[in-house]
Amino acid sequence: MEGLRPIAPSMGFEYLEVHYPLWIKPDKKLTVWDIFTISGDWYEGTQFDLTKGFGAGPFGDPFASYTTGGRQRPIGIPLTCYLQISQIKSWLPPEIGALVWFGYGAVGTSYQTPLWPIMAELPEFYRTGSRYEIFRRDSGWWTSTYVQEMARRRFSDAIVDLRNFRDPKMEAIYNTVPKIQELAAEVYETDRDAAIAIISDYAYNTAVAWQADWLRLGDMFMGKYAADRVNFGGTNYPKEWRDALTFVNENFPAEK
Repeated sequence: MEGLRPIAPSMGFEYLEVHYPLWIKPDKKLTVWDIFTISGDWYEGTQFDLTKGFGAGPFGDPFASYTTGGRQRPIGIPLTCYLQISQIKSWLPPEIGALVWFGYGAVGTSYQTPLWPIMAELPEFYRTGSRYEIFRRDSGWWTSTYVQEMARRRFSDAIVDLRNFRDPKMEAIYNTVPKIQELAAEVYETDRDAAIAIISDYAYNTAVAWQADWLRLGDMFMGKYAADRVNFGGTNYPKEWRDALTFVNENFPAEK
């Protein structure tokens, strides 16, 4: 239900309706950003908000709420391997107009970068490492998982840092890609290979820059949150958690 509501709020879906439609018509055309955010949703701001409640831990971790059981399954589960959004512009040459937006890991803590099927080569980090193998800093999948898991150490603060870093960068890329496609389409009329080189170079370099930036973000989270150096003052749990811990300690003392 919460996956349908943001796409067609005019339909007035209510929780526990007997039947939900198999498909719906969106109230407006969806952007790549719309699909990206919905795919990573953990019901924030709704009655099912997985960042709220005791199950989310002291720092509002929606993945903890899911993995510990007993609560709703989010759209953006922590075990997501990747998200691929295909975007086709039929008025452009097929090699230029067809691309995919791709990102590894749980969508809410990941990013999307544009890749064209016509590209002759992908960056090495797409071919390095596996979720079934040991952690590697030169692996795209492991880098996204690294950021995801480091953010979980103090999620309520880390997700703000992540969005402040990611969202302006993604917006700039979304605005640039159509211009790159238009330029490549003009060049395509006289030089197909040069046109393909334009989009290939842009996609390759953009993906490499994301990988480097995301790795640095994970390192920052490691020092700032996972190593508990936020204020160099200890865990600093929110008041409601400190009160709960005090209550447990006072009323259920450990056996000696």
